[in-house]
Amino acid sequence: MLSLGRKHRRKALTPLEAELAPRGRGVARLHRQPVWRAAGRLAELPQWTGSAAALGFLTLTIGYGIVIGGHGRLVSDALLSGAGFGIEAVKLSGQREINEFQILEALEIPEGASLALYDAESARERLNHMAWVKNASVMKLYPSTLQINIEERVPYALWQRGDLVSIVNQAGDVITDEVDGRYANLLL
Repeated sequence: MLSLGRKHRRKALTPLEAELAPRGRGVARLHRQPVWRAAGRLAELPQWTGSAAALGFLTLTIGYGIVIGGHGRLVSDALLSGAGFGIEAVKLSGQREINEFQILEALEIPEGASLALYDAESARERLNHMAWVKNASVMKLYPSTLQINIEERVPYALWQRGDLVSIVNQAGDVITDEVDGRYANLLL
């Protein structure tokens, strides 16, 4: 039988030492490798990857909420207006018979609207449906101006049909039935 020398004999542990002794097998906790180092590819990622992933997740969550809530147009208008593409000026030219308020009402420009998202074609169609307008053009002048050019119908005569008096152009097309004192000098 072999006997071990004094060096290799295990000394019995006191109850306090047994309680404080590390549990588990292998390397002590302080010397263990973190799980992500053992995973291989995760160890190769830059340190800022976690922050970028969290920021991307929050951005996607906010974007999803905006789209589902139906606020996409409102948020886009606010962002573009804040970037300097808001409608700040409306320049009118060519109108004589129509007042500016009627034109601005037909343009339907909401407060805080951006020039980039404004539908100029539908605004032009709304202007062309007005009684006095023969032709209208709506141009976007970036960064913040809307240019409106109006060609009006020229009143030529008053046309009376019973009790109804209308203003007509030279071709005989009715312009409007709203006649006031400004047109008293036209042919009847």
